[in-house]
Amino acid sequence: MTFGTGGVDDAEDADVIVHEYGHALQDDQVPGFGDGAQAGALGEGFGDYFSAALSAVFAPNHGDFDACVADWDASGFVPPALCIRRVDSGLTLAQAQGNPSCDTDVHCVGQVWASALWTIRGQIGGTQADRIVVQSHFALTPTASFADAARALLAADRQLYGGANRAALVAALAQRGIVDPERLDDTPGDAPPLAVPGTAAGTLSVPAGDTHDVYRLSLPAGRGVVVAATGSGGEFDLRLLAPGALTTADGIVAEATTSGPAERFAYVAPAPGDYYLDVSATSGAGPYTVQTLADADADAIADRADNCPAAANAGQADRDRDGRGDACDAFAGDPANDVDRDGRGAHADNCPTVANRDQGNWDADARGDACDPSTRVTLDRLRGGRRRLTATGRLLPRTLAASAFHVLVERRTCATSGRCRYRRVKDVAAKRRDAQGRLVVVVRNQRAGRYRVRAAVRAPGYDSRRSGTRRVRVR
Repeated sequence: MTFGTGGVDDAEDADVIVHEYGHALQDDQVPGFGDGAQAGALGEGFGDYFSAALSAVFAPNHGDFDACVADWDASGFVPPALCIRRVDSGLTLAQAQGNPSCDTDVHCVGQVWASALWTIRGQIGGTQADRIVVQSHFALTPTASFADAARALLAADRQLYGGANRAALVAALAQRGIVDPERLDDTPGDAPPLAVPGTAAGTLSVPAGDTHDVYRLSLPAGRGVVVAATGSGGEFDLRLLAPGALTTADGIVAEATTSGPAERFAYVAPAPGDYYLDVSATSGAGPYTVQTLADADADAIADRADNCPAAANAGQADRDRDGRGDACDAFAGDPANDVDRDGRGAHADNCPTVANRDQGNWDADARGDACDPSTRVTLDRLRGGRRRLTATGRLLPRTLAASAFHVLVERRTCATSGRCRYRRVKDVAAKRRDAQGRLVVVVRNQRAGRYRVRAAVRAPGYDSRRSGTRRVRVR
């Protein structure tokens, strides 16, 4: 490293030493760096930034002092100055190049680059900013321009941080007039990320020469994406470029180039990777909006509009019109989708709103036992004995509890006039069924005499039926 002399020997100032070391660092990364006016200005700007950054690291919280480069060296100027240069000047590239006394001085023009880097450092923090700046040098050539350096910064941010700082970088670079944000996304190498699902908007103009905006889509293998664009004032096309594409003409894997500003295509990536979406204008000028929509089942229908997002069904068939496509509807003929959760859709369920997996239907009508109030009761056998009688019968449906089977007992009584009639003396419910499904009721402690007996059904929600009458004598 070589240092100059003056009112103060340059090597007495730590900022100067660090500035010159910045040149050495950059030359080691890119041998011969600084060949040309803009490359030379980039080198001077980085040296000033490097000095200010180290001041901020080793003597932080000094505000304006850190941004003042080589204040000791400047004290030897005639007349003395506070700094030889500052990294927070706010000088734009147009201002520097429009000033004849500045345009020919790489140190003066370098303040544009130093000011942009210092602003970035203030926005995203020293650690990330310093890493991005140093990493970006590996992408430069000895004759790099300001535009080259700007793109290298964005590339370094993508490499180190996945592009998380892009907005801050672009804002600072645009503020200094180094980049035009509208032109920064014209190639795959400059493409900002676009999520899936996601939305982006921009303006393209054929007369102005801004005909491409490119976005980077990270796509997994086997999962589809639907891309749709709308716009006005221009003729827009969509193209998807394969990973590794360097220009908008490389590796086109899908496209939509119909007449008009509205375009749409669907694509399933055969391999994971970063693909590039090119929105291009072929005529006119105007704004556009592009949407990327997830298509998990790869049927070219976006998930949010797909009535079966997890099962491919490009035709969107939906027989029962319940909003769930036949491809993923276990009850494609039942708009209620088995509301009683018994495994049978309403179209095949004899009790659509009451669970009845066995579909029992004793009377073979249209309604299953679980929701049919119909009943049948029979008194099949009646035996009399000593002070008791035994009644045996059957009850349908079998789903009714045994206690729904009642035996109604009437005893024959006669008045002194000789007139006889039957009076109710017992109403006894069955307790259980026997192995053959019969219901047996034993009525005890009956007086000797003649009896009339019927069976009846008593169950809430079911028809109250009675059997025929049988007579018996009790001893």
